[in-house]
Amino acid sequence: MPREIYAIPILRKAGFRRRLPSEAEQGRELAHRIKAALLNAFGPTLTCSIGIGPSELLAKIGAEMHKPDGLVILRESELPDSIAHLKLSDIPGISKGMSARLEKAGITDVPALWKLGAKEARGLWGSIEGERFWNALHGLPYERPVSEKRMFGHSRMLSFDWRTPERVHDCARQLSLSAVRRLRRTKLKATQLTLSVRGGGSRTDTARRSDHQRWSTEMQFEAMRDDASTLEQLAAAIAHYRREVQHEVQLRVFEQMRYAYNPSADAIRRMVASGSMRGNDPIALLIGEDAYVAAGGKIERDLFSEAADDRWIDIEIAHRLAAEKMEAEAQRITAETGLAWISPVASTNSWQARSEMGVNAVRLPPAPLSVEARARIDAIDARMEEISAIIDEGDDSGDEGSEADFGQLEAEYEDLDAERSDLNNPVRELPEEWRSEAGRFLVLTTRGEMVLEADYYSEKRLSFETDENGKVTATAEEPVPDSTKRGSAAPSRPEAVAPGTEKPISARLFDELSVQRRNILSASLLTDPGLALDFAVFALADSRSYESRGTSIKGGRPSDPATGELSQSTAEGILAEAENALDTAWQEHGCARAHSVRSQQGSGSITPITASAITHHRNSSRASMCWKPKVSMSGSARKGSASRVSPGATRSGNRLAR
Repeated sequence: MPREIYAIPILRKAGFRRRLPSEAEQGRELAHRIKAALLNAFGPTLTCSIGIGPSELLAKIGAEMHKPDGLVILRESELPDSIAHLKLSDIPGISKGMSARLEKAGITDVPALWKLGAKEARGLWGSIEGERFWNALHGLPYERPVSEKRMFGHSRMLSFDWRTPERVHDCARQLSLSAVRRLRRTKLKATQLTLSVRGGGSRTDTARRSDHQRWSTEMQFEAMRDDASTLEQLAAAIAHYRREVQHEVQLRVFEQMRYAYNPSADAIRRMVASGSMRGNDPIALLIGEDAYVAAGGKIERDLFSEAADDRWIDIEIAHRLAAEKMEAEAQRITAETGLAWISPVASTNSWQARSEMGVNAVRLPPAPLSVEARARIDAIDARMEEISAIIDEGDDSGDEGSEADFGQLEAEYEDLDAERSDLNNPVRELPEEWRSEAGRFLVLTTRGEMVLEADYYSEKRLSFETDENGKVTATAEEPVPDSTKRGSAAPSRPEAVAPGTEKPISARLFDELSVQRRNILSASLLTDPGLALDFAVFALADSRSYESRGTSIKGGRPSDPATGELSQSTAEGILAEAENALDTAWQEHGCARAHSVRSQQGSGSITPITASAITHHRNSSRASMCWKPKVSMSGSARKGSASRVSPGATRSGNRLAR
């Protein structure tokens, strides 16, 4: 339930400093009645602390002294001894800033504050409020002028999940409605609306807040009628701004997705969200926020966030500025180095650009170590061994006082290790005569700095060799046209080239040879039961699915690449003879269902030797074989049965079909 605070004024005549004897008793009696009423209505769970004093300030101090269920009466005759034990921060009206000011003046406790004069208090406070505070502390009457309310303000601390444009808009609307309700109660009209956002530090610590953590805007207007027109204008302005920001991104996504097959809403939303870059992107760090904004770029910020969380909306502007800056740097480096080209890439690597350009890496032989480098490596090795020994001795002794020294030694060890690695891998410079044939890529670091990649690249295939005297010789090979670039025609398949020659064969001949090869494989399976069994096992595993068709081995008619009149081959004759040798008498005994695959022209599947049939009797749920294949891949005679079990048999009722 809402809590209300009641103030009981005590009238006194001018010139009276001491409270009447009956006033303290009246206050005590009133306090007991309040406590009894609370106990009667809510029980012991709801308590209150009451303070009684000659001034409002002293009454507040008394109410804070014996919480949560206290009753303190501060009498003038007992001051300041009754409050001398309190800290300055316990006195209402003395903030942290005021405590620091009093401490500078030598006032660190309540007795020293009590001895302060009224004029001195006015000087320390810097206004008449200091003198009023002194009177209230001493229990003296004072006049508080009635201030005229000139503005109504509301504020709210935003949690992290509220720091989005949508949530900020909702919060601003709620704060505006709260201020409007107060205006209506006082029957006033507003002529100015101010919306401000502040982040970081405290309310008084403004020096530590940077500019991007403070934002405010004002709207001035004549006193209007009491309706929601102001809020509607604000909502329309915010909506217009957001549509303007997202319009170009939406157009770009529309052009990309207008012909897409079955685009989903989630995919479109992801593309709209990804149509921007973060504030810590290497491109953003390269061009800088000032240049981007000056060129007309827009930035969506999260409240109080760092630059890394900003979203740069106009990617085209950022890319254009980065391209201009990197092109200028590439031209300068090209003129200085004498290379054929310097290709700028607005990324942290150049692998995609290398693939699109179709260039080849130039692998230079390692450069020999100089005498100075060898001497430096020996010195580094000696120092690293010395550091390792010092650290090992320190670990054994367990001395905690040298932890800082160990940190410095470890940092030195890492620096020496990096230097040693660089010295052991010297970079050989490209020979001067080949600089006109090679180039390098200019890329970005994660900090937005432009750097040259260490490797050289060339459209030619350059290879370097070092002779016994250390001289480097190079050979160059011209690339095959359209063979190294992405999107070029694929090289001829090995099957489409005649053996012993580079001349490709015709597509018709290639298809006919494919049929011939497949038929030869089928005929070979007839004479090799082991190979046929391996192939059957492969077919079983290859055709595994979740549906059952009553047979284990499937061999549908193959789709030949070549049809029509084909020349007869020896393999087809072998397959035809095998088919004619099969016993087809079972087809005439009324089997309800039979699976038989005949060898067609150009057909060479495994099915001619693994044909199977399944009979479903009306009064029996057991499947049975009703034929004996003359050619079988494997057979195992069962007791009391002369028939052979084909690998194509299936289980029915947990019994093996016979």
